Amino acid sequence: MATVVYSNAYMRINLQPQNREYLPIFRCICLISGIIACELLLAMIISLFWLFIINLCTILIVEILHLWYQQIYKYLYRTASVVYNAVRGLFQQIFQSIHLTASHVVSLTRRSTERQDVDQTAGNV
Repeated sequence: MATVVYSNAYMRINLQPQNREYLPIFRCICLISGIIACELLLAMIISLFWLFIINLCTILIVEILHLWYQQIYKYLYRTASVVYNAVRGLFQQIFQSIHLTASHVVSLTRRSTERQDVDQTAGNV
């Protein structure tokens, strides 16, 4: 709209109007509408530039976070692997100690039952 007003006032100035007392008003209108048109054009260019900058920053931030998350994922995967191996080793030690304890208990009960059998057979003889 400002460019239409500017071009209309500019044509009125250049066509040498018959009534010259309106010439300063046309010049003022031409100046004001030209300034508004330039500001609007600049605002559109700046807004497109800012839109480009915002999109570029968003893309960069997403890429950086993606790389960080990949590193974090790799670190967590390594940590989970270490924890899994440690827990597996711990469970193996626990089960081995339980097995050794159970086998020791079984051997003690066998010995005690053998002694009782020996004592009973010795007492019968």
